[in-house]
Amino acid sequence: MRLTLALCLSLWLVGCAGAPPVKHSFPDVPVELMTTPEKLKTLKSATDTANIQLTDDSPSDVKMSDLLRVITENYKISNNYLEQIKALQTWIKLEKELNP
Repeated sequence: MRLTLALCLSLWLVGCAGAPPVKHSFPDVPVELMTTPEKLKTLKSATDTANIQLTDDSPSDVKMSDLLRVITENYKISNNYLEQIKALQTWIKLEKELNP
C-alpha cells in the first residue's frame, strides 16, 4: 500500500514538473496606426519663393501670410500625429489587458 502510494505520488510530481512554457503572441498593430509620418513644412520648400536670408540690419523677405500658412499646416500635421499616438497607446493598453 505504501509502495503504491509513493509510486503514484512520485509519478504525479514528475508529471507536473515537465510542463512546457506558454508562449504568448502579441497581435499585430493595425496598419492605420503605423502610417509613415508626414514631414513638417518649412519656408524653404520649393513651393515658397521667399528669400530667407536674415541679417541683423535687414528685415526678412518672408510674408506674414506665408509664415502663418506654414505654421497652420504644421499644426494640423502635429495634431494628426497626436491623435495617431493616442490611438496607438490605447490599442496597446487594451491588448495588454486582453492578453496578460
